[in-house]
Amino acid sequence: MNTPAIHRAAKPAVRLDLETSVTYNRPRARLTAGGPTWDLRTKAPAQRPPQGPVPETDALMALNEAVVGLRIAFKEGDYPRAWAMRREAWRYADLLPPGRTRQQRRALGQYKELLLAAQRLKRSRQ
Repeated sequence: MNTPAIHRAAKPAVRLDLETSVTYNRPRARLTAGGPTWDLRTKAPAQRPPQGPVPETDALMALNEAVVGLRIAFKEGDYPRAWAMRREAWRYADLLPPGRTRQQRRALGQYKELLLAAQRLKRSRQ
């Protein structure tokens, strides 16, 4: 008969009389992965992106200001300042979860292409 090991080992060890409780020889509890395998296991908390040195709302405001500065610098034709504003915007975008900064990240990618094209055009005219 194939019974699980826990049922085979659970036999009364000693029975002194009818009033005495029964003790059982049970196998030792198996511990896996550093913790017990019964109810003490808990669900791991959800992984959040690490918080930066500034709160999310402040980082989001600074990111939006950097994108506006990038737009202004690009329209004025100040490409070195535009690249600097883009780098600053990416620093703030990296502090925030990607879901909250999807539009800004897309805009930063588009401005990269525009800056590269504008610099190529400027070089070709010289």
